[in-house]
Amino acid sequence: MSHLSIADAKDQFAQLVTQAEAGQAVCITQRGKRVTVLINDAEYDPLAAPRDGAHAFTKRMSAHERACVRMCAHAPKAEIDPFSDAE
Repeated sequence: MSHLSIADAKDQFAQLVTQAEAGQAVCITQRGKRVTVLINDAEYDPLAAPRDGAHAFTKRMSAHERACVRMCAHAPKAEIDPFSDAE
């Protein structure tokens, strides 16, 4: 992966696009810190695709199940610490 400042990338943008199209990522920096990475479309698509995470999981739940999850999330916390030895 090549690293260039924004100013250098601006001057070589067409060449950097060609490089990214060929599968060579280009890191663009500002004041020495990475601010963006130029990659080709084939590498970007999997990164932008929806993931089957918590959101997808809750969408598969019924309305009743989602309501129960919301109720549990907003329920008051117990007054007693379940891990204490006090009774």
